[in-house]
Amino acid sequence: MSTAESTKSSTEGTKSSRFKFVKAETKVSRYDLISALLVSLLIIVGFFATILGLIWFTSTFNYDTQTGFVPVENVGADGDEKPEGFEDDAFDPGVEDFPEVETPQLAQALEAVSDAVSTVKANLADRSGSAAVSGAGAGYGSREGGPGGGGEGVPEYKRWKISYKAEDIDTYKRQLSFWKIDIGVLKRNSDEVYRVNDPAGPANVIPTNRTNEGTSLYFAHTKQRMMRWDEAIASAAGVNTEDSNLIQFYSKEARARIRAQEAKFLATDGRTIKDVRATLLRLVETEDGFDFVVDQINYRN
Repeated sequence: MSTAESTKSSTEGTKSSRFKFVKAETKVSRYDLISALLVSLLIIVGFFATILGLIWFTSTFNYDTQTGFVPVENVGADGDEKPEGFEDDAFDPGVEDFPEVETPQLAQALEAVSDAVSTVKANLADRSGSAAVSGAGAGYGSREGGPGGGGEGVPEYKRWKISYKAEDIDTYKRQLSFWKIDIGVLKRNSDEVYRVNDPAGPANVIPTNRTNEGTSLYFAHTKQRMMRWDEAIASAAGVNTEDSNLIQFYSKEARARIRAQEAKFLATDGRTIKDVRATLLRLVETEDGFDFVVDQINYRN
């Protein structure tokens, strides 16, 4: 072999070795797999924890401006006798609540004329009350009258505002059973009333009617969660809650205890029951069960 051929051969060998491709394979290690799995689990757990936290906050805390109990109707003979009016009906409104759709009547036209002439005469004029009532409610309630009051002052159904605190429906049932407070189901389109007695126990259903409950003291919840609990308890006892109002009938024992707590609070302030405009109470858990506690009393001017 000549020298030229030898040099050419060595040059080609050098080029081939210089441009030789190395095939390398890569794969994910077990450490990378575990790290990726842990990160994914943390993201998923954080997401569900956030959702559960939001659900807990929205279901536990009440963001309404109005809390506790509010009365729905004058149901007893306690307190002042007030003239009847259209303000306190707890049931479906009639046409008297919608003056824009009511047909004007002669008595109303004459009353408007007297109102323009003399406000005193207009205030003393009798109202006809002859407009037809299309709703199920009677359309009548009670009026407070002047600030001076009379008799024993503001009646209990308007004076007491009671707030419940219960973590779950079972605690709420025990609160009701402890003070013998019945859940009432008032049918809107009939005279039927059903009382669910001892919700934490056998939950007996007692049929009654509006006439028999005319002197009973009852309240209605404003918190949506408490309303749903009343409906769930009544439904579980076999009472149909459609087209009904859910309320709580207060027992003599509960009323006596609230009166005693109210009188004790008034004694410390040196005031009487005639001075009270509103009493704010809470139903709290104690060592012996549950008890009513007076938070605040608002007095008349």
